[in-house]
Amino acid sequence: MLEEKVRDKRIITLIEKWLKAGIIFTFRWEKSRKGKDIITHKTSKKGFKRTIQKFKEWIRKNRHCRLMKMFKELNTKLRGYYNYYGTIGNSKKIT
Repeated sequence: MLEEKVRDKRIITLIEKWLKAGIIFTFRWEKSRKGKDIITHKTSKKGFKRTIQKFKEWIRKNRHCRLMKMFKELNTKLRGYYNYYGTIGNSKKIT
């Protein structure tokens, strides 16, 4: 299906690598703000739940830490989370 819409072989190869690497996204065709067809990525519910559960476990294990240290590590984790899941069309999952 994807190869019918996307003529650029490099994009197809990149998406295949993402899928083999275990990046868990659902790909969808949507319209951009300018009305063009684009591929968007939405995080799977299963992957999202697993990430949130790991995050909760980390907080539980580290709640004895000093606040400044905990906030610094939390900011690092959140930055990584937004960088990983913050793709086109996935903004509803990360806010």
